[in-house]
Parts: sequence; C-alpha cells; structure tokens
Amino acid sequence: MQKQYAHDAAFESWYAKKQAEMVADPTLKMLHASRTNIVHREPIDLFFYRDFEFPARFGQCIETKHLEVSYDQTPDGEAKTRIKVDADGVAEEVATRISWRFFEEDKVDVVQHCYLGLQKLDSILKELESLCSPAAFSPSPPPST
Repeated sequence: MQKQYAHDAAFESWYAKKQAEMVADPTLKMLHASRTNIVHREPIDLFFYRDFEFPARFGQCIETKHLEVSYDQTPDGEAKTRIKVDADGVAEEVATRISWRFFEEDKVDVVQHCYLGLQKLDSILKELESLCSPAAFSPSPPPST
C-alpha cells in the first residue's frame, strides 16, 4: 500500500497509525508473521485437531464408564473414526471432524483466523478509501509503447 498511495498526503499519517494498530492486533500479527515465514523463509508447520461428532441418540454427552475411540484412514486418505460405547457395545462409525491450527494449543482453526484477518483488512481498506482521493483508486492507464 505504501508504494501505491505514496502520492496521497492523507495516506502517510493514516498509515502510520494503522501500522501500529495492526501490529497490536493478535490475529493480524500472527497472520503477518506466518506470511513472512512462508514467503521469505520456509513453509510453516500446521497442527491438526481431530475429534468426532456424537451420534444423535447421545445428544451432546456420552455417559459411560467405557469408551473406545479408533481412528483409521482409507487407502485414498479419507479419515475414519469409530467409537464403541460400553465394554459390550458395538463399534460404529461416526463423522470425523478435523480442523487445522497454527499452534498446537490454538483453539481457533486456520480458516477462522484467515476469515477474521480478512474482515479486519477489509475494514482497513474501506477506511483508506474514505480517506484518500477517488483518483487514488482508479486503475492506472497501461504504459504507452
């Protein structure tokens, strides 16, 4: 943005404040650090969290003293989860839920972090549009040959 709007006087003071706000925002700070690592260094490691959906008959809670959970994978890579409730119960397949995380202890998945970050950046760009002259957002004519 700095290169694109350098000619607009209002941009310079606005952008300095926005940079400070973005550095202080945990989501934007984390996304920026991840982008920097990917672009300038190496791919980042992601962690995945895997659990399952309770069968409808249990509601949101399975009350038992014996629960077996097994994870498997089909030859084409599809994750499968089976549970067995009670020692004499029958194992049944349940829906597997997988979410990707930036950090092992992170409670928010990658998609949600990215969505929140994009919302924040969209808000910042809308604020910039209201501050700068309309000409700053007009496409530049192609270079003459």
